[in-house]
Amino acid sequence: SEMCIGGRPRTLPPPRAPLSHGAGMIRITHLLDDVGTGGVARALSLFDDPRMMREAESRTIRMGRGPAGAVRLDSELIVIHVPPSWGRLPYLAALRLKNPHARIVQVDYSHTRAFEAEAVSSPGRFRTLLQTAARPVDEVIAMSGAQRRWLAEAGVPSRKLHTIHPWSGRDDLYKVPD
Repeated sequence: SEMCIGGRPRTLPPPRAPLSHGAGMIRITHLLDDVGTGGVARALSLFDDPRMMREAESRTIRMGRGPAGAVRLDSELIVIHVPPSWGRLPYLAALRLKNPHARIVQVDYSHTRAFEAEAVSSPGRFRTLLQTAARPVDEVIAMSGAQRRWLAEAGVPSRKLHTIHPWSGRDDLYKVPD
């Protein structure tokens, strides 16, 4: 399924647990490995928009590496903005165990057919990593339909795959036909 942030929303599957808190506020924790002013951190400025602030209480924290770094988060939704790696798999498993009622979403910004062809020396091992990293999360978000289809071919369960076209903050881009 697809959803366009800031654009024309489409349906997503029901969450693992209710996502509302208090007066309609959802609590979201974004996990980053670099909380500087890079592209992902800049894109998360979407949550500073007053319209979003009425709907979501959002915070960004640095993602740990080992199981000890995974903590219980007071959030209904946990969004991982860090690519999966073999070293982070124990962290992901611990994060799921410590947050059994949270909906956990992995956003994949970079893994594509071209990335695999150009940068991956062992495609079987790489695809095993993607499949294993998808196990403890509820959803894996792709940046395009082509990426979503490739992730499915790579073995990520189709039921977990969704597309969210990136938000740029440039409203005039909505005038460009699909």
